[in-house]
Amino acid sequence: HQDYIKYEIKLCINFDMVGTCLGHNKIFLAGKDDLIEFVNQFVNKKRYSTEIKTRIHSSDSASFNQYMIPSISICRGTKTAQIHSKFDLIDCLCEKQLKNNADFALEMIDELTNVEQFPISLGMNDKLNEALINYFEKYKKQP
Repeated sequence: HQDYIKYEIKLCINFDMVGTCLGHNKIFLAGKDDLIEFVNQFVNKKRYSTEIKTRIHSSDSASFNQYMIPSISICRGTKTAQIHSKFDLIDCLCEKQLKNNADFALEMIDELTNVEQFPISLGMNDKLNEALINYFEKYKKQP
């Protein structure tokens, strides 16, 4: 879907482990300074408790980043959930946390889709461009 990627997709919003009971909220950003500024302002406006990091996140968003599509990856940092194993059960999820993260994301999406001019540009800053090259080179070397 190269044409769709080139001309239609402006941003990837990724949800990864957003509903775990224990842990804290995290947002990983990959893009340019306008993305970082927008998310920081939005988080402050909504008083959303989260840790924000700018980096290539090892998740589904990286596939968009390689095409210079910026991303916002929302997740929960926890070492207690047995993710990607036979113990990855619904009992590890918390409806309240899942709703909290979904509500935050929906408000952000609503704000982004109801602006006159989209506030986030395509591309990555120089540091992320280098990280992106290293990220995908690492996976090319694996069997």
